[in-house]
Amino acid sequence: MLIEKAVMSDLEAMSDFYYQVTTYLEATINYPGWISNVYPAKIDALNSIENNTLYVVRDGNRIAASFILNHVTEAGYNEGNWHIEAALDEMLVVHTLCVHPDYLRKGLASMMVEKAIEEAKWQGVKTVRLDVYEDNEPAMRLYERYGFKECGKADMRIGNNGPEWCILYELVLI
Repeated sequence: MLIEKAVMSDLEAMSDFYYQVTTYLEATINYPGWISNVYPAKIDALNSIENNTLYVVRDGNRIAASFILNHVTEAGYNEGNWHIEAALDEMLVVHTLCVHPDYLRKGLASMMVEKAIEEAKWQGVKTVRLDVYEDNEPAMRLYERYGFKECGKADMRIGNNGPEWCILYELVLI
């Protein structure tokens, strides 16, 4: 399998991918609290493709997993007890890391975390940050396995959609 940046011709496949991921989560255990056609959705794929920040894991012509890696923090990040000071251009933030239901438990989440860390080191940033819904134990274990440290709890609710409290994580690279 190959990790690469998504391109505009991936937009419809990403829209379908996000729908399949969110409907699966809604039917099982919705660890991240995502809502079909709300978040993540086609507009999120479009914005991240346009900004060249969407990474996909391809299995042939099929998208098996994806994540967004950029310099954008959510409003709740100002509540973090970060281990180091870093300007936006000195950090990368992982968003929306997800795996298609057909590819669960095949190591793709680990592969994507490794890619995010590798990209952060290549770009020379000081730190990688992210947030995880407070009930998303599998994601917390994943990030902690790679050395991410908890940096507090923040209210990440946007409107009435999505989870309220998230745990903030950071991996210091310097």
